[in-house]
Amino acid sequence: MNEQDKDLLLTDLCARLPYGVKCQFEDTMRITDGESDLFYDYVLYPRHFELFINHANFYIKPYLRSMSSMTIGEREYLAENGMNHYITANGIIVSDINFFDWLNAHHFDFRGLIEKELALKAPEGMYNTKIE
Repeated sequence: MNEQDKDLLLTDLCARLPYGVKCQFEDTMRITDGESDLFYDYVLYPRHFELFINHANFYIKPYLRSMSSMTIGEREYLAENGMNHYITANGIIVSDINFFDWLNAHHFDFRGLIEKELALKAPEGMYNTKIE
């Protein structure tokens, strides 16, 4: 992972910390039978940042929802609460800064981390939302 990707992922993970983002962790320093030690602690905690920042062989991949998985109910909730937004070919245009907090709280990948292979697509139901 290059430094630019690591910085992007770190920025994203810091914003998601209060929301219980689930992650896959890999420690390639802990080699077992020639393979890296892949483990699932699932919830990201502050202690993981020290490992990620200071150890080149420790990787974090958050499980995120793609923007296209947003339900009609979630879109309606955003509109009803004044968090209007527009999704364009070039990205997202936002009219309310709370929109980003909402996206983080609902584990949406608005930075394109899944496509960059810096995050994993969350399986359906991993993050049960109250808004259908």
